[in-house]
Amino acid sequence: MSKTSADTAKLTEYLEMKLLSGDYRPRTPLPSVRRLAAKFSMSYSTTYRTLCRLAATGLLIQDPSGAFLAGTLPPTAGRPNHRIAALLEGILENGGLIDTLLLGVRDRLLPAGYELIQKPLHPTCIKSGLLIELARQYDGLMLLNSYDWRLSDFPCICPAVGVLMQNSYNGRLGLINLDPVDAARQAVRYFLNRACHHVVIITSSAPAYRLRGQLFRLFWEEIGGSTELLDGWRAEYARYQPENGYFFTSDSMLHHASVLHQQQYGVPLSSAFTVLGVDGKRRSNPDYHEFPSIGVDWRELGRLAAEELLRQLAFPLSERRSLLLAGTLLEHGR
Repeated sequence: MSKTSADTAKLTEYLEMKLLSGDYRPRTPLPSVRRLAAKFSMSYSTTYRTLCRLAATGLLIQDPSGAFLAGTLPPTAGRPNHRIAALLEGILENGGLIDTLLLGVRDRLLPAGYELIQKPLHPTCIKSGLLIELARQYDGLMLLNSYDWRLSDFPCICPAVGVLMQNSYNGRLGLINLDPVDAARQAVRYFLNRACHHVVIITSSAPAYRLRGQLFRLFWEEIGGSTELLDGWRAEYARYQPENGYFFTSDSMLHHASVLHQQQYGVPLSSAFTVLGVDGKRRSNPDYHEFPSIGVDWRELGRLAAEELLRQLAFPLSERRSLLLAGTLLEHGR
């Protein structure tokens, strides 16, 4: 893909996510062409041509006073006649990973005739009884969060897929996620190449994050390195040392730590220390600090999750599969 095509896709996806998340309401005026060009490091002419093309698709409305987001995303083939509930904690990072994931889900479900209904639901509120009630209302469920952090059991009630989760509940829930073994091995190579011996692992109690940290610790100590664990949301208490490596099992935790470091010392964390994130949230969110991260294309992962759910809907008695995507290392840029 050429740089111009990549820039165009990046801006298009950003505006789609803003509309899907509700951050930009219908008739919300867009930032100026010049500001959008600066935000995405694009030329003025490329930005302007992209907005013209989006107006032709129906995503934008243009009039003499400027460009505005329309009330809906451009139409897709198929007419929704079935409903899928997407359970999510709430979009805390507009334009971020969940928005990107939902776009990928929509890419597959809407042409197949399924309507996607977003259901904000905090992990502390999820219970088996609530899932049974939702199964009576919807054809399938997608759990887009670390719900296995709090959910003790999952009733085998309808086609269901979990993303950002680790527990399949003995095969009752299909899982789609970043491959944690591959990510841990890539992280080992990353810190080896930077001559680190001691690596601080910053993680949390969420099962998927904890597993990433445990696998890295296992592989790192196998080759003679040393580690210690730190609660990711208490990163302000870290005492960073230039000879150590710092492995954050989520980009959101690394971004949080980087913001704190910049507030205190005037530079992002990655400018001063050897750090690495996992999951690729910073690829999706242009407001994140830039730092090395092992991540996946979350729009593609959303498509994969939707395809698995469609397979379960077509074959209700089939097994619930776990599909893992290998990540890639992104060191600079988006």
